[in-house]
Amino acid sequence: LDPTELRELVSAWQSGAIPLDDLIYNLQRGEILRPDYSIDDVKGDTTIINDLKISLIKPNRKVDHDAVEEIETDLSNISPKITDGNNRACYIPSTDEIKMPHRTQFRKREAYYSTLFHEITHWTGHSSRCDRNLKGSFASNDYAFEELIAELGASFHMAHYNLLHETRSDHVHYLKSWAKALRDKPDSLRSACKYASQSFFFVREKAEVIASDKAVGDV
Repeated sequence: LDPTELRELVSAWQSGAIPLDDLIYNLQRGEILRPDYSIDDVKGDTTIINDLKISLIKPNRKVDHDAVEEIETDLSNISPKITDGNNRACYIPSTDEIKMPHRTQFRKREAYYSTLFHEITHWTGHSSRCDRNLKGSFASNDYAFEELIAELGASFHMAHYNLLHETRSDHVHYLKSWAKALRDKPDSLRSACKYASQSFFFVREKAEVIASDKAVGDV
């Protein structure tokens, strides 16, 4: 997905043109399905259809050297302050710093980058960037809402590189705490998606502008 395609996909979901399931499928697959098509419209053996649904969330590309190199180049362009070797992943607004466990502590590279992009989404919430509310106390609604934004943002980034996003187990609690609120207030999900999209495009545009400036400087 390029930024224009992703923006169109999110807009289609927000307008009701495609259901949430299709939005999630497309994000994980990194490609666009026709708005008038849903896997739920497929008729036939239930087992086969369920297997097809599972296959839809698998990425088309493995975590190969090219994908990693692309991610690392983009990260060097946006230049967030990242400290490796910590016990847990977190973003600290007061020092504007992302703390990450060492890469070797993750079983798969997808898990490492999913976690990193979750924290980068928090990083974009700083007052000098997208200026979101990062003052929610632990386990509060504001805290859980920011966690939802960060999970959506991480999904957007992983989809951009055509990689499968993996939600950390310690984030599941906060996402579950929002499930009822999201069902009762659909605007909450729209708001979270809006903030996550804003965060994603902030990072993409910053990375692309700096890459372009470097290319011009090399000429």
